[in-house]
Amino acid sequence: IYTEPIPEVQLPNPDALNNWIDKTQKSLHRLPILGLMEHGAEFHDDEYLGIGDVLFRFNEHGFRVFCQKIGFRYDQLELIETPSLTSSVLNDLIRQSVVRSRLDGEEFVIDQDTNTIIGIVSSSYVGYGSDQFLNDIRDFLEGLPQETQGDLLPPEDSSQFHEAYGINTELTIRYTLPKIKHGKIQSRGGTGEDVSKFGLEFRNSMVGTSSVRINYFLYRLVCSNGMMVPAATSTNRVFHSGKRDTFKGRLD
Repeated sequence: IYTEPIPEVQLPNPDALNNWIDKTQKSLHRLPILGLMEHGAEFHDDEYLGIGDVLFRFNEHGFRVFCQKIGFRYDQLELIETPSLTSSVLNDLIRQSVVRSRLDGEEFVIDQDTNTIIGIVSSSYVGYGSDQFLNDIRDFLEGLPQETQGDLLPPEDSSQFHEAYGINTELTIRYTLPKIKHGKIQSRGGTGEDVSKFGLEFRNSMVGTSSVRINYFLYRLVCSNGMMVPAATSTNRVFHSGKRDTFKGRLD
């Protein structure tokens, strides 16, 4: 199956972040897979899934997870060279009752701007928009002790927003505190400040590629040429599945 590429979008400042969130969320739609199949959706030309003029393409993540759901290995389909044979194999599979039972309660996540299937989530998957995610991060940072809050949320002209990037609706945002100086570091390259940089990382996905993650990281200078390496990390996750009213409590 021919699939659409998945770009990684660098978001170097808050304005770029807000624009990406707005564009991404406006185009997302969820569609029950079994309902689509029961209305006669089929694969066409080793590229499309749909009915009549309503046709969808997959990106690579969307197609890989679809193969997992139907119990057929992605790498086996990649070996097929005969034109339209991949479509025939997939159409045979999606007509089988055992395969349809696996798809019951599953939903395609579709980018409506391009009619591309970018993921699959269960009907119980709690939609957590990136705009709400960003607002909750801001609320969280503002609720920290005043001395820490001042480091992470200084005046707008000196914001400690570090970086963000988006991949297939998965958003990662990093904030950093000012560097912590420990003393001096010496190497063959010379002498420099011995410093560490502490940060907080937040991650969320709207297509099931990641649970909500709230992590800290610590980078420490190891060479006078400026190279820093990870010195410590921590991962805390909140899963999207479950009831919407309990999700907020687990997140808090």
